[in-house]
Amino acid sequence: MCSKRNLKHVAVIALALILTVSLLASLAVNAKRQKVEFKLPDTSTAETRTNRYTQYYKAAKLSGCHLTKEGFEKKLENDKLELWFREEIDSIRVVDKQSGYIWGELEKDTDEDLNDYYNSMANSILTLEYYDQENNNYQISLSDERFTNTYDFDAGNATMTCLAECEDVGIDIGFEIRLEDDHMTVAVTEDSLQEYGDNLLSKLYLLPFFGSTEQGAMDGYLFIPDGSGALMRYSATSEYASGYIARLYGPNASVDTVNADMNLLSKRTNDYLVSEYRATVPVFGVVHGDEQYAAMTVVEKGREYATVNAYLASSTIPYNWVSSCFEYRQLYSQPVSKSSTIQRPQAEANSMLPTISIYLLSGKDASYSGMALKYRSILEENGTLDAVAKSYEEIPLRLEVVASDVKSGFIFNGTETFTTVDEAKQMQTDLAAMGVNNLTMVMNGWQKGGASASKYNSYKAQRSVGTIKELAALRDAVQEAGGNFYLQTKILSMTKDQGRASYLAAKTIAKNLTNYHRDNNTIMYQDTYLIRPTTAVDALLTAADALSGFNLNTPMLGSELYSDYRQDGNTTRVKTRSLYAKAASEAAKSTGLAMSAPNVYMWKSCADYFDIPMMNSQFLFESDSVPFLQILLKGHINYYAPYANQGFYTTSCILKTIEYGAYPSFIVMGADNETLTKTPMVDYFSLNFEDWKDTIGTVYTKANAALKEVEGASITEHKPVADGVVRVTYSNGVRIYVNYNSVDCTVDGVKVPQLNFVVERG
Repeated sequence: MCSKRNLKHVAVIALALILTVSLLASLAVNAKRQKVEFKLPDTSTAETRTNRYTQYYKAAKLSGCHLTKEGFEKKLENDKLELWFREEIDSIRVVDKQSGYIWGELEKDTDEDLNDYYNSMANSILTLEYYDQENNNYQISLSDERFTNTYDFDAGNATMTCLAECEDVGIDIGFEIRLEDDHMTVAVTEDSLQEYGDNLLSKLYLLPFFGSTEQGAMDGYLFIPDGSGALMRYSATSEYASGYIARLYGPNASVDTVNADMNLLSKRTNDYLVSEYRATVPVFGVVHGDEQYAAMTVVEKGREYATVNAYLASSTIPYNWVSSCFEYRQLYSQPVSKSSTIQRPQAEANSMLPTISIYLLSGKDASYSGMALKYRSILEENGTLDAVAKSYEEIPLRLEVVASDVKSGFIFNGTETFTTVDEAKQMQTDLAAMGVNNLTMVMNGWQKGGASASKYNSYKAQRSVGTIKELAALRDAVQEAGGNFYLQTKILSMTKDQGRASYLAAKTIAKNLTNYHRDNNTIMYQDTYLIRPTTAVDALLTAADALSGFNLNTPMLGSELYSDYRQDGNTTRVKTRSLYAKAASEAAKSTGLAMSAPNVYMWKSCADYFDIPMMNSQFLFESDSVPFLQILLKGHINYYAPYANQGFYTTSCILKTIEYGAYPSFIVMGADNETLTKTPMVDYFSLNFEDWKDTIGTVYTKANAALKEVEGASITEHKPVADGVVRVTYSNGVRIYVNYNSVDCTVDGVKVPQLNFVVERG
């Protein structure tokens, strides 16, 4: 017998069934009356519209110069350039005589949309920032009435000099502008900087708004040296209040860990294997109308303390602008007790003579490709890129083999062996059978104690991996097959188990140990200590001697640049750079050095470039990734992409490898993946060679099919030719078309299949 509650439930269900049947019947009737079609949106180019790629964009033709020379007087001239000056606002115009285009700052003396800070800065050749006694920061520009400026023009030498004196602030400074063939140089003059009051100079800008454009005035973009290279395209609707601020050559870990531009420690948990990319070359630029007019700036001196600052126009500042900023002093946190700190500026100013060179380009040269080619020619002339890359019939592939590492134990730690020499030799044999002969093999963790616990500057082999003699036999086998062989040796870093950090590590300005800290207390080593620069260069030369006959992979040597604040004498970033470059040059005489994403000053000694950035840092204000670094390096230094089996092996990633001319990379081991637990290698979630062997063969075969055609050649142009389609032209006449779309495309009369490439021989 049913209860009243059950009867009520039955009634509700019956009513629902009646309504459903009625609705279905109604839909059936309506379907006869009208056919309804559902169409998915076209997503074939959705991925390529992101800032991971270079965008296809037809810039509007400029009607003429947006600046005039009205009110300015011509003061200097050479065969290619003219310098015009207006003393009332202490501002300049520069004329490119080849194109007739006029370069400068703002169109007007003042802009009501700018506050006093930016109005004084915008038309100024030079702008200073300084700290008062309370560490408040103030700004003053050359046009400020508190400055007394004395100018001199030497027409014969095409040189303009100025001494700017400001008794009110207590800072004097001098600079000169020189017209030198195809470029203009702006430099702070020697011994001109004087501080004689209570204020302390903090920052200096040279021509901060040179080449700036008003919001919506024209098409074009800013080029910045982020990662492989990045563009910030002008937009009339841009509302990015923040901009790009990056220190050239990366942060100074001995200062910047406590207070720095672009320091993400305060913004997110610091537990990432990879953070934002660094600016490894001292170059930036502006483009007015793509392939029409461009100004490329090279920071010549003061690079170690310079940042690149770039902003798109917004409601805050309605101008697109990019500039170098030279940091004489910065605030840092000084502990005053166990629980408290105070903010204070550096007592001594960084010693430097800030100098920039501005190159004016036009036509096809007025693009990111043109700027890269121009800067490459500069590096070739000064000897930074004087070598020619080793050329192969078939491209190489980097195979980093993890041999051993420390393993956490209940009472004592042990050593986990992941790959023996015999297993590494079998990997070479297996890959050779798949057509991969030119291996660039790197043995990581071959030392006694493993990758993270081997004693610093000790070069004994882990016997469970293999002896030095057995490693030498593996080296010979790899080289006889046409490849390269490296032993990985950490020169610049150590863990707490590798030595006494209090003795070996550099000191911060606050007298702490210089280190990188990860906010993850489940890992074995939260702190990686950075070695004293003077100790590191001794270790490099020791390693080159002790491991004679082996090439060395030296992570961090080319990419980390930091100070050392010791009681027995400071080592500045300038001195550190000099020490590293000199030691690497000496070591390179007897051994090949591979480096990971090295700064430009180390390129001369770099035999192989590992982990080259393949995109920008993907900041929201970045519109495009461009292969600026790759254009510089191709044909001079062989470079390799990041590990494919750590996220860089999708179809698009393989195509990006082909587009950028980079060799593929994998990191592997002989043991099962489970052995990575309780070791520092736990970050690498999948390394088993057998799991990846077929993928290695597939990736290599596809990349080799394209890139073997351009071995030994340099890139002469990189250009998007349609949405999601890029054409890369090489010095041997070969053109490679890459199609990232999920549909076939035809460009230049060449049909490029979907998600594929085509090689056109000259």
